[in-house]
Amino acid sequence: MTAKYKIIFFLPIALIIGMVLKMVLPTPNLNDAYRDYCWVKKTHSTEQFNILAIGDSRIYKGVNPTYLLDVNSEFNAVNLGYSSTGYSKEYLSFVSNRIKEKGKRVILSGITPYSFTPEALKNEHYKSFHDKNTMEVYKMLYLSVYLKSFPRYSPEEIWDYFTDASITYLYYNDFKENGWVKSYKFPFDSTAGLIPYRKNFVDNTSDDTAVEEYLNWVKKMSDKDVEIIGFRPPSTLAMEQLEDSLSGFNYSSFISKFKQNGGVWLTFSLKDYVSYDGSHLHYESANKFSKNLGLKIEKYLK
Repeated sequence: MTAKYKIIFFLPIALIIGMVLKMVLPTPNLNDAYRDYCWVKKTHSTEQFNILAIGDSRIYKGVNPTYLLDVNSEFNAVNLGYSSTGYSKEYLSFVSNRIKEKGKRVILSGITPYSFTPEALKNEHYKSFHDKNTMEVYKMLYLSVYLKSFPRYSPEEIWDYFTDASITYLYYNDFKENGWVKSYKFPFDSTAGLIPYRKNFVDNTSDDTAVEEYLNWVKKMSDKDVEIIGFRPPSTLAMEQLEDSLSGFNYSSFISKFKQNGGVWLTFSLKDYVSYDGSHLHYESANKFSKNLGLKIEKYLK
């Protein structure tokens, strides 16, 4: 049998096997193609919104735009968070271009001490998608979206499913087109993030110049009647204590200047939410937090 006929013979068989597996297997832990589509859409879309949630991974895993507004609201919302986001001029310019030019406008800005460090200000995750060439963007926007129906399974997932093996570890991320990521880990470990975060601040503390540039941006946007609402994304008490002691970032001073420049500062109780790794909210807590955020910004949309 020639190579050509082998392909013709085996292709239908492969398709049948793939369809059977799709019907039998559960949703995979990670859909790579759809994940990339969501990141590229978030980065390269020109759509503008009434409400933006901005910041690092605590934002893109912690703020679900679906719960920021009523179902029948005339407004729209999106999550523009990225991993290890720094409030650099480039990122703030990106944000400014995505807020609507008129009408009721709110920017929800999650403030973590790491966001003003030199490493965060590099914005490597954001740039990894922003800097993709036109062909890559086209491929991810118009081809990858169709691949969400044919996700890739890891051998471990298939083995665990058919052998009924007990799950000892799971890191689940479900990417959404609104920029949010439904996320959780099993087993929970509220101390898992402490060691890497302790390392994050070695020779990498808050940059005062970056803080001032951000505050100037807050003033500029406030003067344009854009409500800038700041808050510390919920994590754990141990994480907050670590950040406060090692980051060089002073929340009291920052909040005072933030308000002077026209910003509104919100506070939330840590005991109301659950973090699966000490840094990021379990998706159920993320939805709860988003609902609470939505209630607090209602008055700014009336």
